[in-house]
Amino acid sequence: MTDASVDRTAAILDYHAATKHSPESIRRRGHLLDWANKPHPFKVYAGLQRVPLPEEIPSLRVPALETIDTTAVGDLGPGPDLASLARLLVRGAGVHDVETFPGADVIHFRNYASAGALYPVEVYLACADLPGLAAGVYHFDPRGPALTCLREGDHRAHLVRAAASEPAVARAPLVLVLVLTGLPWRTAWKYTERGYRHLFWDAGMIVANLLALATSAGRGGGHGLRPHAGGSTNETSRPPGTEAASTSVPSAWMARNLTSSHADPTT
Repeated sequence: MTDASVDRTAAILDYHAATKHSPESIRRRGHLLDWANKPHPFKVYAGLQRVPLPEEIPSLRVPALETIDTTAVGDLGPGPDLASLARLLVRGAGVHDVETFPGADVIHFRNYASAGALYPVEVYLACADLPGLAAGVYHFDPRGPALTCLREGDHRAHLVRAAASEPAVARAPLVLVLVLTGLPWRTAWKYTERGYRHLFWDAGMIVANLLALATSAGRGGGHGLRPHAGGSTNETSRPPGTEAASTSVPSAWMARNLTSSHADPTT
């Protein structure tokens, strides 16, 4: 292990020790919420082209245990169409309900759990030409639902470099790559320095959704999910220091769908 690796490991362990819960830490915690400064739970790219996603998404009625148990399905085929992509994004990270609470606080509950309903994770997509969607880098707007085009053209090679040529990314027959990024302030507003943990908890739940949805649709979701940051930031046009990549999900579309009519839907 190199000195740099030792230093990083020590920093991680120090952070864990400083932010873990205990009966004492809960009692002495005196952080008060500044409601006037509550972060907006959605990222907005104003004035850019948007591609609406279908709102009506039929279930494939695939048993949940089957999606968890299956590791490989079918042969490689054409990429997903817009409806299939919508199913992956909306059911994996989209809004499922909107509630208005006393005081006019409106919460858009999403299809994954998030502490305090703060939702600090954003989802981006880099793809080749797909049926109904031109090659480009897109931001997923869960409220639309819609994709906002940030850059036209095929930029998947940039993500391979950003992942340090991670084999699961570099060697996969990629049709699209989903990139999850974290906005620390959205969760630090309430959970202070402990909120950094929530970026990865939320991202982990989204990835679990994506893998199950990909399997149920006959897609082999990649498992090269080591955290990384840096090289992809220009592609997502992030302001310095405010947003960083946490996970990339390489995905190769499979031609054969898994179908079943005898069980409850998973989504």
